[in-house]
Amino acid sequence: MYKVAESIIKIDVEGAEMAVLEGSRRLLTMRRVLLLSIHTDKLRDECLGFLAKFNYEIRGLDHQRLSDAYEFVAQ
Repeated sequence: MYKVAESIIKIDVEGAEMAVLEGSRRLLTMRRVLLLSIHTDKLRDECLGFLAKFNYEIRGLDHQRLSDAYEFVAQ
């Protein structure tokens, strides 16, 4: 059970998501599961583009289309 908790990172930092992602580069290469809450369209585009560089598969949790979603899981 502890191992599963180590594998999931939740990011909901009210607009500082890119700063957290940029500071987490080493963790991102370890293929952690991310739960990500984003608050603006611009920030969504930046964060999803950044995660794409690490080959994360991203799924919207609150909408099927990524362009409409603000809650995501990235694996």
